[in-house]
This record gives sequence, structure tokens and C-alpha cells, in this order.
Amino acid sequence: MEGLKTKSSMRTKFLMMMIGTSLITLFCTCAIFYSILATSAAEVEKYRDTLIAEVERTLKVETETAISLIDEIYKRQQAGELTEEQAKNEAANLVRNLRYDNGAGYFWIDTYEGVNVVLLGRENTEGKSRINATDPTGKYFIKEMLEKGIGGGVHRFNVC
Repeated sequence: MEGLKTKSSMRTKFLMMMIGTSLITLFCTCAIFYSILATSAAEVEKYRDTLIAEVERTLKVETETAISLIDEIYKRQQAGELTEEQAKNEAANLVRNLRYDNGAGYFWIDTYEGVNVVLLGRENTEGKSRINATDPTGKYFIKEMLEKGIGGGVHRFNVC
């Protein structure tokens, strides 16, 4: 009987040792996995911030280029080479045709009062106020763009 108790006691100890080892292994695995996830999430956020900053830099350069092209037309008008009306038409046509991001992005012009001057030649938009236009989330995006853009800021427009 004593030999049976010893075998049973050894089995119990072995079983407890196996369960303990499994629990320790599981805990360590979970800790490592959590650490990897936390690091990955931080890296993804850092990469996202880098991409956004790069897009904003690119858009700033593209916008500065568009402004310099329009400025040249204005200088020609100031020099008497173009009438004011001719200069406005030439600048508007230039902006209508400007593209960036391999043609996916385009430029438009709104006045400080929110009246659209140029938007891809859309007759139903050009010359009309867009100050109360809202995005899909209900934000007045033209108002926000004007507020942020006047000082050279960036407005992140939500399409969806």
C-alpha cells in the first residue's frame, strides 16, 4: 500500500510540476506577445505620423508652386500685359488644370467669404457660396479650411 501511495504522490508532484511549468510558459508567452503588440502599435502610430507629415509637406510644396504660378499671372497683369479680367480667367483656367498625386489631387479656390472661384470647371459650384457646406460628419469644412488655411495651417478633410 505504501508503494502505491509513493507512486501516487510522485504522480501528483509530477503533474503539479507540469501544470506549473505550463502556467509559467503561458505567462511568459503572453508577456512577450503583449510586449510585441505594444511595440508594434507604437511603431504603426509612428509610421502613420511620418506618412501624414510627408503628405502635408508635399501638399505645402504643391500649393506653393500653384501660388507662384498664379503670382506670375498677377505680375503680368500688374505690368499691363493682361487686363484684370484676362488675368483672372488665365489663373482660373490654370488652377482648373493643376493636378498632384498622379492626378488624384486637384486645386480649387474659395474666397475668404466662402464663395467658390474655381473647382474643376463645375458650373453648379463656381461663383456660389460654399460657406455652409458640410462633410459627411456634419462639419462645416469650408469654414474650417478657411480658418486653418489663412495662417498656412492644414485641414484634414474627411471624405467618409
